[in-house]
Amino acid sequence: HHDLAAPRLLCSPRPVRILSPMSRIHVIARGIVIQQGHVLLCHKKGMDYVFLPGGHIEPFESVAEAVARDMHEEFGGEAVIDRFVTTIENNYLEKGKNHHEICIVMAGQLANVQHPESPVSREPKLEFPWHPVAELESANLMPSPLVKIVMSYARGEFPPPFVSHMVGS
Repeated sequence: HHDLAAPRLLCSPRPVRILSPMSRIHVIARGIVIQQGHVLLCHKKGMDYVFLPGGHIEPFESVAEAVARDMHEEFGGEAVIDRFVTTIENNYLEKGKNHHEICIVMAGQLANVQHPESPVSREPKLEFPWHPVAELESANLMPSPLVKIVMSYARGEFPPPFVSHMVGS
């Protein structure tokens, strides 16, 4: 017999702090753009890895809007981002600091940049090379699950909707 008059509390009555006040989970939007068998990548000069174009999602901004905005800000890209690909939870160590991110990956097209022409960066620390999808394993794309995800997406396959890549946890 269930007593409908006395609902049971299903969660803690007080918030429980799991992260320290200095911890932050980054919510990142990334975009896959493939032209003529090449994927557009972003490289921060001085780093030994690349990533997909995009960045932090601003409050009240959709994921697709965030990718398009970042491409416009970073290299004047006129992007139409219209397909969800996957979500990756990821953590990594950089300069001795542990980072945690939720990376939402979308896909779309660029109207004003065509391979093999590389976008001209508006930010001196960034460059935007095209890389052959078939050779993506040699690019050091981060987070690393993106290598197989981009390759399967390029073949017209559907990657898993969620991938956890929490290293050391």
